[in-house]
Amino acid sequence: QDYHSLDAPSYELPYQETGPHIQGEFLYWQNIESNLIYAIDQPPHASNTDVIGLEGHLKQVTYRWDPGVRVGAGWKFSPETLDVSLIYTYFHNEGGDAVKQRPGRTLKGGFPDFLGDTISDISSTADLMYQTLDLQATHTFQSSSSFVMDFLFGVRGAWISQGWNTCYKSNNLIFFDPFSGFGQRFETLVQNTWKFSGAG
Repeated sequence: QDYHSLDAPSYELPYQETGPHIQGEFLYWQNIESNLIYAIDQPPHASNTDVIGLEGHLKQVTYRWDPGVRVGAGWKFSPETLDVSLIYTYFHNEGGDAVKQRPGRTLKGGFPDFLGDTISDISSTADLMYQTLDLQATHTFQSSSSFVMDFLFGVRGAWISQGWNTCYKSNNLIFFDPFSGFGQRFETLVQNTWKFSGAG
C-alpha cells in the first residue's frame, strides 16, 4: 500500500455540536474556620481573672458537612466561536457546640460579659449562607497541531452571609418561685453577623 492511499492525520479540533446544554452538580461541603472560639474550660488551678495568662481547654464551634447544589445552562454558538453559560451555586452550612461546667472546673466566656466565673453552661451556633451566580464564556483557540487553549472569561456575583450566636447561662437566679420550684437564670446572648454582596 503506497503512501498516497493512506489517510493523512488530522489536527483539527474534534467536532462539537452547537445548541443548548445543561449541567447539574451535587455538592457536599464543610466550611472550615479556625477562629470560632466561644469559651475556655479551665482547670481548678487556673486563674480566671488573669486575662493574659488564661489556660484551659478551648471550646470552638465546628461546622458539619452539608449538601449543596450547582446548576447551569448555556448555549454553544459554534465550535469556532463562544460557549456561554449561566451557573448558580447554593450552599447552606450550619454548625454548633456546647459545654457545661464540670465539678472543680470553671467556664470562661470568649466574649466580655458580666457573668464572670458564675457561668454554668454555654451553647454556640454558626450559620453560613453561600450563593454565587456566574456568567462565563469560553473560546477554544488552536495555534498548532500540538497546542490547544480554552480562554475563559466572565463575571461572578456573590451573596454571602454568616451568623454566630453564643448564649451564656449563669448559676445565679434572677428569681425563684418556691411554690412551683422553677426559676430563671441570668443569661447573656452574643450575636455576630457578617454579610457580603458584590460582583467582579
